Amino acid sequence: MHEKSSKQFIPEATHSSLESLHLPFIQKEQPSYETLSTVLQHFEYYFLDRQTKPIWETSNSQEYIEETSFANRRAIDWLTRLIASPLEWIHVESQREEVVERAAKCIAAACGPIIRDWSFPAPPGNNKPISLKIRDSTLLDDDVGFKTWGAAYLLAKRCTSGQAMPLDKIQSTFILEIGTGTGLVGLTCAMIGCLNVLLTDYHLNVLSNVAYNINLNQLQNVVKVEKLDWKDIANGVEPEFQQKFDIIVGADIVYEVAHANWIPKVIKKFMKKGGTFYLMIPLRPTHTLEVELFERCMEEQGFILQSRQDQQGLDDFSGIQNYRYYEFKD
Repeated sequence: MHEKSSKQFIPEATHSSLESLHLPFIQKEQPSYETLSTVLQHFEYYFLDRQTKPIWETSNSQEYIEETSFANRRAIDWLTRLIASPLEWIHVESQREEVVERAAKCIAAACGPIIRDWSFPAPPGNNKPISLKIRDSTLLDDDVGFKTWGAAYLLAKRCTSGQAMPLDKIQSTFILEIGTGTGLVGLTCAMIGCLNVLLTDYHLNVLSNVAYNINLNQLQNVVKVEKLDWKDIANGVEPEFQQKFDIIVGADIVYEVAHANWIPKVIKKFMKKGGTFYLMIPLRPTHTLEVELFERCMEEQGFILQSRQDQQGLDDFSGIQNYRYYEFKD
């Protein structure tokens, strides 16, 4: 995104991307009401209208992801300067008020929670694509528990395609998600037909957001939420629920040494005999030790590694990186 003289500014199509949008200087060029209105139309589409549909396929380059992130921040900077300006060269007071109000709404949308639309192809044997809504964190921050990360998207894709779990018996399957975050994986399991899904996390504010997403997708009858402390389970503390599960799922949950030790014990506690644990994690260069320790601890707990596959993926925050998919049997 580049600032450009208003004399050279040419309005582009309303739906062009932020990174290609040229912005006029505010005080130096004193852009007209019409010019500002055109720019704000772009921002309103991007921040308000489109509900932010993420495109997380590896055909998008690292450069594209970086440019988009940079464009988001440049947009906020420009909008902030616009609001701070008295706009004295616009002589109609109602027009000045309109510009400020529209700019403020765009900033509020970018800096507050957003609703993201997620779509997946129809599962095998079903002609209806999967679609759900997830309340995510802001477009700008990277708060761990309130973000939908790339590993969750990749695991949800595997669930809908039948690559990660058998779909023929999904209705009678009991599924537990640990470290649910925004709930994308567990809610996807419910959308493909599972009638018994429990989403768990440690942080109560994260669970509150998950409960919101359950209601948002009208899945209250099949999806429940519980607090789960992995440390307590690893130390032998009995949880509030004693249920066993056919399938346990997790995405991007091995990012501390303690997690690598705790998670295998959690799986042992809650998985039925003959059950399966499906996991997707990013292979961050800074977390090699944690991954190696996790694999060793799973083996020590007696789990059998059925599948381990590496693949590429991306999200808004990390760009393109390598991921590892696991299937463990008891």
